[in-house]
Amino acid sequence: MTKVLIIDDEIEMAQNCLRLLKPLGVKTMLATSAKQGLELVQTEKPDIVLTDLMMPEMNGLQVLAAVKEWDAEVPVIMITGFGTVNSAVEAIKGGAYDFITKPFSGEQLRVTVERALNQRKLKEENARLKRQLEALSFSEIVGRSSALLKTFELVKKVAPMDTNVLIVGDSGTGKELIARSIHQHSRRSQQPFVPVDCAALSEELLESELFGHERGAFTGAAGTKLGLLEVADGGTLFLDEMGELSTKLQVKLLRVLQEKTFRHVGGTKQIEVDVRFVSATNRDLIAAIKDKTFREEIYYRLNGLAIMLPPLRTRTGDIPLLAKHFLEQFNARNGQTIKLSREVLHFLESYAWPGNVRELKNVIERAAILAEEGTIGCQDLPPEITGDSAEPVKEGQSFTWANAGSVQRFSEAKERWIEIFERRYLIELLRRHHWNISKAAGAAGINRKTIQRLLAKYHLGRE
Repeated sequence: MTKVLIIDDEIEMAQNCLRLLKPLGVKTMLATSAKQGLELVQTEKPDIVLTDLMMPEMNGLQVLAAVKEWDAEVPVIMITGFGTVNSAVEAIKGGAYDFITKPFSGEQLRVTVERALNQRKLKEENARLKRQLEALSFSEIVGRSSALLKTFELVKKVAPMDTNVLIVGDSGTGKELIARSIHQHSRRSQQPFVPVDCAALSEELLESELFGHERGAFTGAAGTKLGLLEVADGGTLFLDEMGELSTKLQVKLLRVLQEKTFRHVGGTKQIEVDVRFVSATNRDLIAAIKDKTFREEIYYRLNGLAIMLPPLRTRTGDIPLLAKHFLEQFNARNGQTIKLSREVLHFLESYAWPGNVRELKNVIERAAILAEEGTIGCQDLPPEITGDSAEPVKEGQSFTWANAGSVQRFSEAKERWIEIFERRYLIELLRRHHWNISKAAGAAGINRKTIQRLLAKYHLGRE
């Protein structure tokens, strides 16, 4: 059960807090002195500490320092009178989670405690996922965002099973890397991992590649050829862009999924195989089933468990890591020591990345080639990222249809700069107020809904 420790030398105030927190269903503990409270911190290991700021012998700031020294992850909430708000602000700077001012309502107290509990749970969840990530090797996949860590958690759970997996994500999100990770952490890891791009081959060629063929099966079939299903026997067959399979091949593959057997093109012998299927697509297969371009039976056979890969724009914090990773790879290949400027990183984080990780890698390699004096600058980035796609119309120049494109591009560039400024300001504002939306809104003179709308617009979450 969640434990909340209340430290307050005013017994009536402390008991009032106990009563107000009862609806939360937490275990509450009471200490009437700082010394007693710190003893309970060590013996009871509370999840949250509420402490009065002004107490004899040891004040709340000293309690805060002692609690953080014992366990830096415990959220500490300060209870303060109106006249000591400045000291409470100092406590926030010193690591306190929040403060509430006397007199306060039961709702204020409960909301503050619930927020602190949620933050503690979120940190514990991220720490758990990171520990699991360290136990597994995802060396090929760069990122530590919560969205990616949740993907790793799914990979960890499904990899040891023999369940077929469907990976869904936009182009460039790294679906094959996830497929390889599933294989590497499975019991089939010592057997072949065989990728096949279903979108890159014609129906006839893909059929021959998957199922193999006998001599004379078609013009040019000079001998017997093993199919990729046979090559993958005992291991994993990765069907990339499996949504592009023709209806004919879907029917043939469905038989393999159901009976674990198939025949070569032009052959009569039934061949048994033990293959795990991992598939990937960027298509909406449910819509394809409704349109009758994809068979429902094969969809459910391949989709034992679905893993949704997050687009890069939602992976907060991963863009700088990826950019530096790709630059390190470039430097290692070319024997260089090119660096990224901080301004460039701001542009990279503000861009939507429709091409996802693949686009970012291409941008970094292009910029590294163009970079002068050993540092990638804004001038080395593509114009769609900096918003500088054309020379704006000069002051005094009249509008004509000839320069209409420049006017539009200037307008787009101006809008882009506004968005970049707006996003940076929002992040800094929320950081200053520890992501407390109400306090941030009050400081900026705007309402909470405006901040919530901007958070949704820029796909931002608490950092």
